[in-house]
Amino acid sequence: MIIIEEDNAPNTYVKKSTTEGFGLFASKDFVKGDLIIDYNLFPENCYEMKYVDLSEDRIRKNWYVMIDNDNCITSDKISKFSYINHSRNSNCFWDVDKGMIFADRDIQKDEELFIDYRLEPRPKNVEFPDWI
Repeated sequence: MIIIEEDNAPNTYVKKSTTEGFGLFASKDFVKGDLIIDYNLFPENCYEMKYVDLSEDRIRKNWYVMIDNDNCITSDKISKFSYINHSRNSNCFWDVDKGMIFADRDIQKDEELFIDYRLEPRPKNVEFPDWI
């Protein structure tokens, strides 16, 4: 059972992914350039902190988004955004400087959403896993 405590990704839903665990899916059609996720609209329970201060459990569960090489956004609640999966052939573009995720092409309702994790800033001294 999926428990979503915060809906910080409107027009999306979570279900079993065909690639890895659970994924984030479009609940409507998007056209290239549509805004899908805006970090600036994250709920008040999301907060910025230093990556080095994250708990090992939070890091293992990937409950954070890097905003630069030292700082990240995290939350004490489970959000839909936590379920977006990685693909080198993603259908979403991650504009890290703006803190927004846009449709990189037309996306159909019920299609799984993917971002390229390689565009996220990396914490200092942390390497990408081999699968990325």
